[in-house]
Amino acid sequence: MSKKSLFLLWVFGRLLAACISVEVEKPNTPVPANFVTATLAPTKEAYAPPAFTATPGATSTPTFRVTIDPNCEDSAVLVHDVTVPDGTQMKPGQKFVKTWEFINNGSCPWYGYTLKFAAGDRMNAPLSAPIPETLLKEAVQVSVELIAPMADGSYTAYFTINDPQGRDVPIGTEKTFWVKITVGP
Repeated sequence: MSKKSLFLLWVFGRLLAACISVEVEKPNTPVPANFVTATLAPTKEAYAPPAFTATPGATSTPTFRVTIDPNCEDSAVLVHDVTVPDGTQMKPGQKFVKTWEFINNGSCPWYGYTLKFAAGDRMNAPLSAPIPETLLKEAVQVSVELIAPMADGSYTAYFTINDPQGRDVPIGTEKTFWVKITVGP
């Protein structure tokens, strides 16, 4: 047998061994009364790290549910306007997509968060739109499709980021972010 064949046989054996797991049942040994352990006490009261819990589904593929620390705090940073800078001139009735980029700088991952129209000139904005799932310290781009009003003038629409319970996520010291356009000359 050649060295190459032996090597391939060895690699195949290692791969096969990696796919097999063996559970050894340990006997139930009583712990002596004076036994001391080096386990440290938790440093943060009521802290529960995020955990993935398998939930059996209708198929053989498990689904997962995310457990989030109930004491986590929301916070976002508006990085920049990706599209349509403030004061952009539009034609009456012009469709456009406004995109902002945020960073989730809080301690809660964003699952089920939404962008919501808060106030101002609606410009055909949806009342709410989903925000992609965003982990801690991760950047996300949030977009909304709008239509410029038919009359000339300056228009501003204000939006918020909301958690699944509908609470506003603070964006620095603000709660809202906006799109500002000008229709006509």
